[in-house]
Amino acid sequence: MGPGQAPGEGEESVRLLVDAMREFAIFTLDPMGRIASWNTGGAWIVGYERDEIVGRHFSVLYSPDEVATRTPSRVLQSVIETGKSDEEGWHVRKDGSLFWANLMIAAIRDDSGQLRGFGKVTRDLTERRKLEESLREKNAAMERALLAKDRFLATMSHELRTPLNAILGYTGTMLMRLPGPLNAEQEKQLRTVQLGARHLLSLINDLLDLAKINAGSIDLRREPVSIRAVVEEVVTTLRPFAASKGIELSADVPAGEPTIRTDRRALSQILLNLANNACKFTERGGVRIEAVADPIDGRVSAFQVKDSGIGIRAEDQARLFQPFVQVGREDGGDRNGSGLGLHLSQRLAELLGGRIEFSSDFGRGSCITLTLGGD
Repeated sequence: MGPGQAPGEGEESVRLLVDAMREFAIFTLDPMGRIASWNTGGAWIVGYERDEIVGRHFSVLYSPDEVATRTPSRVLQSVIETGKSDEEGWHVRKDGSLFWANLMIAAIRDDSGQLRGFGKVTRDLTERRKLEESLREKNAAMERALLAKDRFLATMSHELRTPLNAILGYTGTMLMRLPGPLNAEQEKQLRTVQLGARHLLSLINDLLDLAKINAGSIDLRREPVSIRAVVEEVVTTLRPFAASKGIELSADVPAGEPTIRTDRRALSQILLNLANNACKFTERGGVRIEAVADPIDGRVSAFQVKDSGIGIRAEDQARLFQPFVQVGREDGGDRNGSGLGLHLSQRLAELLGGRIEFSSDFGRGSCITLTLGGD
């Protein structure tokens, strides 16, 4: 009791406060579970006026099925044993309708520890539950749509690639002049068609590979892989591109025939993406692919792609592996591509139990490291 406060005045203030709280049904139970007090919030949420419910067992707030299975009795027994209960569940209003409630019950004991009853606070969370269910349904529908899209794209590999491969094949045949001679303008136009088809095929391959990963349909087969063969294959594939830019593409593989147990196609694709990206943003000097041997056991478990390009600013490096994001030169240079190469490489590395790390000295070059986990 505060200074100047009459006896019982504080208790009356608390009672008035509790009674005025319409957002919460706040009431007490006797030790047998009969409702002993009832506030305005109880009438507002549940529908019973005070004189309609005081004296009735609180099981009136439960469904007939829960009453039949003695849920109210088990709840009170649990509170007696643990001191309190805080859970969510369905409650029944006076008109028989259900509402989703947050149910907090605490045991009330006197100074000697004797049980005097229970305090119960109930809050109507029906609207929140409806919103959560709506969001869950929308998220589930979105996930189903995305999965269907990924599965569709994953099954379209043959249909999309076949006509493009035909275009590239026939274009290559004509540029080799096997059907007959070409004049300069015809050759120029055919090379434009060839370049466009290659670019489109690269975009389709990136999208299909990402779709397969997202759909969980990519098939990885771990087996002993010749490191030298994979690196030489990457260098052979990219050397014409590097030569067209006047840069040197080289490789460094430890002596002998080192192998690594991994998926050959995935490793080749990762190194090809990393080296292609390095060549793309290197205007002078060169790009070097190195297989890094462990100094202790001599086994190769990492690869580095180093370039003498312009590098990446520190503030841009965090976006480097995001899908459909292209981070590179600021001088208007070539940015052809889907922005998926590095993202795909990271995802493939993770599937192989590895990781990709990037470091760059802006203006002087970059180094990207692929580390593969063993099995």
